Amino acid sequence: MGSVWMELVAYARERIAVPRVPALAVFLAAAGFLVQPPLGAADAALRVGLLVLLVVQFRLWADIADRDYERARHPGRVLTRHRGRAGAFLFVLAVLTAPIVTLLSALDDSARRIVAYGVLALAFAVVYGSRASSHGRVMRKAWLLLQYPAFVLLAVPQPATPHALVAAAVVYLLAMLRDWATSTDAADLRSDAMRAPVPEMFEEVGCYTCGSRDALPFAVAEDDLTGRPGRFTYVACRNCRLAFLAPRLRRDHAEAFYDLEYARRRGRADWGWLTPLYESLRERHERAKRAFIARHVASAGATAELDVRIDNAPLGEVATDARFDVITMWDFLQRQYDPLRSLTLARDLLAPGGRLVIETPTLDSRTWRLFRERWPGLQAPRHTVLFSRLTLEMMLEAAGLEVESHHPFGTLPPYLYVFAGAAFKLLKGHVPEGARLAPLFQLGRALFAPFAAGAGPVPLATQIVVCRVRGR
Repeated sequence: MGSVWMELVAYARERIAVPRVPALAVFLAAAGFLVQPPLGAADAALRVGLLVLLVVQFRLWADIADRDYERARHPGRVLTRHRGRAGAFLFVLAVLTAPIVTLLSALDDSARRIVAYGVLALAFAVVYGSRASSHGRVMRKAWLLLQYPAFVLLAVPQPATPHALVAAAVVYLLAMLRDWATSTDAADLRSDAMRAPVPEMFEEVGCYTCGSRDALPFAVAEDDLTGRPGRFTYVACRNCRLAFLAPRLRRDHAEAFYDLEYARRRGRADWGWLTPLYESLRERHERAKRAFIARHVASAGATAELDVRIDNAPLGEVATDARFDVITMWDFLQRQYDPLRSLTLARDLLAPGGRLVIETPTLDSRTWRLFRERWPGLQAPRHTVLFSRLTLEMMLEAAGLEVESHHPFGTLPPYLYVFAGAAFKLLKGHVPEGARLAPLFQLGRALFAPFAAGAGPVPLATQIVVCRVRGR
């Protein structure tokens, strides 16, 4: 018993009796006081005391939940040295609930506050009860930071007022900024980052449509998606205006920028407890593709369809006698090292009356004009070519295809490009940390929905063309 007590005291000295804990509680209290000042010294003391207890309880909970993860980083800490179930620490965690509930009972509308506290605790129990990869941990942290605005709202007299909600939002933003500056989780994601590509890894290339090597500088981009080092130059053909990567990475070096195992899983990844949510979003995108085909391509009688993907067998390896009523290229063509040949191969695989459906980012989009070198459609160096409607139709014509219909909007939600572009601008090559913006992404998507619904056929992100063999 004595050793357990000594461990608890040592933990309190190490993790609780430090300036950071009272400073955090005072900061949260100040955020609440600014919008709803205390009625007196007793009210101020009650609110500060509640916040101190909440900060202590959830800090202890985080330390218990992250014990195994922290052993490699902080092996000298009391809880990381402790073996077993940490029963005494769990007991203290539970005991702290009593004074928190007591203080909540002293506030107005106490029943709702207690229920809200219980819901918050239940949500954290679900989060901490799941395991996740490094990327999943970054996503998880974004949601765990919501505890701080929740604490502010639990302690203010009228939590539903606009001023209180704004204060909570500001607290969340400041918490994220501090976490970006101090956390090692996102750094772990980049620990295996490659060195910047050297000149020997590149090769010169001409225009993919007309073959000309006379080009003008167009854009210089970085790998914003993964944060890997390197700067990559896009040029625009003087003859046909096609924008493409030149020089480009040699194919064997470019493969290192792809997570092909992730692609083979069709975008499935370990997001921890958030995996079902992101699986549902991915499936929603797949449904959008199917809905587009059903609406814009007469495929009811189609007997054969081919979905061309980067992880599938190359088009050149498809049986030469095979013919398809519908061939789709979702997020594919702009990644090719010979996009004209890919179109020609697809043309030869179309059955009589068959249709080729292509979705690519479009330089006609509002997001390109807004974000430029941080545009999500660049994805350097994976995207070797950038299309506008004009340059895409010119390449299709060179491949012996003609456009049946052009759609200035794609199946990808346009808000994805708006949000990602803003994140790329803000984080500048540190997008693994952008996973922490997940709650803001969901909130922004909800706010953006009315605008997207009323925008009509405005080019915001990607374009889709439905084409057929010319002359058929």
